[in-house]
Amino acid sequence: MSKVSAKTFTSSPAALDFSSQIESRFDLSYFKEVKVGYTLEINEEADIATITGGKIAVASTTDDLNGYSDGIAFSYNLSSTDETSTTIDLSGDKVSGSAVGLNVQPMDSANNYGWPAALKSITITSIEFVAKEGAVYTEGGVKPTPAPTVAPEFESSEFHYDGLNRAWIDANIDPSKPVVAISFDDGPGGYSKFVDYGMQIQNSLKEYGAHATFFYIGAHIEHDEDSRNEVISAKEAGFEVANHSYDSNGLNKEDADIIKEKIQKTDALLKELTGYNNFLFRAPNVAYSDTMFAVIEKPFIDVSVWSNDYVNSTTKEDLVENVTKNLKDGDIINMHSVHEKTAQAVPEILKYCKDNGIQVVGVSELFAIKGKALMTGKKYNNAY
Repeated sequence: MSKVSAKTFTSSPAALDFSSQIESRFDLSYFKEVKVGYTLEINEEADIATITGGKIAVASTTDDLNGYSDGIAFSYNLSSTDETSTTIDLSGDKVSGSAVGLNVQPMDSANNYGWPAALKSITITSIEFVAKEGAVYTEGGVKPTPAPTVAPEFESSEFHYDGLNRAWIDANIDPSKPVVAISFDDGPGGYSKFVDYGMQIQNSLKEYGAHATFFYIGAHIEHDEDSRNEVISAKEAGFEVANHSYDSNGLNKEDADIIKEKIQKTDALLKELTGYNNFLFRAPNVAYSDTMFAVIEKPFIDVSVWSNDYVNSTTKEDLVENVTKNLKDGDIINMHSVHEKTAQAVPEILKYCKDNGIQVVGVSELFAIKGKALMTGKKYNNAY
C-alpha cells in the first residue's frame, strides 16, 4: 500500500483506519519500515515553535486504533519543521502480524500530548510500507520469505542484577499472592522541579513498603547534581536502577557503534553511583531494531500496563484508572517519574494494590519471585 485518501484531523483522538486496503496475507515482519507523509496547518498568528513534534503509531488491532495507543511500532518524529514525512521502523524481531491503521498524536513544547492550540490540522497524505531486502511473496504462498536478521554479537545468557536483595523478597513478599512490577522512565529529573517528582515517588514507595525499577537517562545523571543524588537515593532505598540510554533519542535508527556508545556511557554513569555492573534496559520510545537486539547485551524490558501519563489530556484520575482497571499478576507497569500528576497518582495506585492484595516490586524482583530467568538480548513485557 503506497497511497491513501488524504485524511485530515483537527482534534484528538486522531486515528486512520486502512484495514480495508491490507491483503489478508499481509505481515509486518516482512517490512523494514513504513513511511508516512503528512502536512501540518498552523492557526493564524500562532507560534509554530510550540509544536515540537508528536507521535505516529502503527496499530495492529482495532482495540489499539484509538488515537492514543503506542500500537506495535511508532515514531516520535512528527515535526512542525519543513519535513513532510516520517519513517516508522518495523525491523525489530517482535514486530509482526497485521496492521489496521495509524494513531496520530501531536506534541506541544511542554512534551505533553493533546491538541496544541497552535495547530489547526494534520493531514495524512500517504502511507508506504517498505519491504525488507530479500523479502518476497512466494507464488501462492501465505507469507513472504523473510530477509536475514542481524547476527548477534553475543550469546544470550541469564541476567543477574547486582542489587537484587533476596532477603528482602523472602521477608516481604508472599509468592502465592499477586505481584506486579512498577517502572518509571525518563528520570532522574534533570533539574530541580522534576527531581522533586522523582523523590516524591520514592517517598511514596517507602511509605507503602513497595519497590520499583527506575529507568534512568545518562545525560541527566552526567549534567545535574540533584539528579545524581536522586539515583543514589533510589539505590540506597533498595529500588532497582536501570538503563534508559544516554538520551531520549530513539536508538532504532542508529548504527551499532552509536548504540553501544550510548548504552555503555549510561552503564558507566550508573556504575559510578551504585557500584553495580549490570542493568536492565528499556529502549527510548520503546522502539526497537534488529541491530539493537544484536549489540545490547541486556534484557529488553517492555510494558504490559500503560499509564499514559505522558498524554497531556490524561488526568491524575485517568492515570490511576489506566493502571488499576485490568491489573493482574505478573504485569509490568509503565510510568514516568518527571510528571507532577504521576507523583500525585502513585500513592493512590499503591493504596489500591495494598487494599487488593497486590504486591508491588521492581522488574528483576518480579522475575525472581516468579522463578523466571531474564535473558540478554530478549524482550519481556510481563512475567506471566
